[in-house]
Amino acid sequence: MILSLIQGSDEWLKVREQLVTATDFSSIAHRSKLIKYPYAKAKVETHIKNKITHTPQNLAMARGAEYEPIIMEKLLIDNPSLDNLIIQVNNNMASFDAVDIFSGIIREIKTSSTALDKIKLLIPGYVCQVIHQAYILYDELAQSISLKDLDCKIVLLQFYYDDEAGEEATRWHIINVNINDEKVVYNCNTLGIDDTMLDITIQLWRELCDDFYIELINYHNTLRSN
Repeated sequence: MILSLIQGSDEWLKVREQLVTATDFSSIAHRSKLIKYPYAKAKVETHIKNKITHTPQNLAMARGAEYEPIIMEKLLIDNPSLDNLIIQVNNNMASFDAVDIFSGIIREIKTSSTALDKIKLLIPGYVCQVIHQAYILYDELAQSISLKDLDCKIVLLQFYYDDEAGEEATRWHIINVNINDEKVVYNCNTLGIDDTMLDITIQLWRELCDDFYIELINYHNTLRSN
């Protein structure tokens, strides 16, 4: 179901405390050794604690919040039907930066000031966030659309210092994420990432999210009993 929430609002933060989000799934995939993701916390307890206490955002996240509307405006020129929606299916939640639920288009917006070689280390975590969104959309649409027909891309705006110009500049990167019943394949020409496979089926995603949800509820119960 579509939730009437605004991303970043207090109400949104409160709801996502109780559900498994795309950010959670990146850490889940890292812990399950499906990917390596520098942003993932070593201990699940630390991840859940930060999730519930709303650990303050870092500079990169603040910059992302500043530029996401600008990027969104650029995306709307190409597809005016895109919208930012929040969807909950069972115990899972996805906050879409830009989605067209009728045609299965998903655009995840990212910004980074990280060096090019280090950005590559972040991509698997970003891809897992899109996987989470794609599977939630698939279930929300009652599986009326084929997974392989979903059009998923990560739009990454990179900030870097241009030595020749002596000022900050930007680069655009588009990461294509192709999903089917057996595997996920992603690539990005500008980052030099050839087809890379992640073995994360929708069944595995459901199992991992269900397990994490149990841990999340147990943590909440522990807090209430103290």
